[in-house]
Amino acid sequence: MIARICGLRSDGSFTTTSDNLYVNDGGWGLMFVRICTYFPLSARVCLNQHHWLANRMREEKIDFRQCSNAFLKCSDPKRLQEMANSLRQKIC
Repeated sequence: MIARICGLRSDGSFTTTSDNLYVNDGGWGLMFVRICTYFPLSARVCLNQHHWLANRMREEKIDFRQCSNAFLKCSDPKRLQEMANSLRQKIC
């Protein structure tokens, strides 16, 4: 799915500021790529760590219950915390 983000100019007209491309990746889960529509045409990839953690717990067969972006129950909270701590921001 693609969504367009618009901004309001001082004269009352609208301008497109960025486009979002939504992706459901098999490994990462839900994410989106935000692409600016003006020079220098930068892009940003936004990942949802909760979806990534849920996929890892399914792989390790850890019993859990998730509600939106929260884990309500987890049979191995120590392992969940270890996986969460393994996520690090990397700026290229």
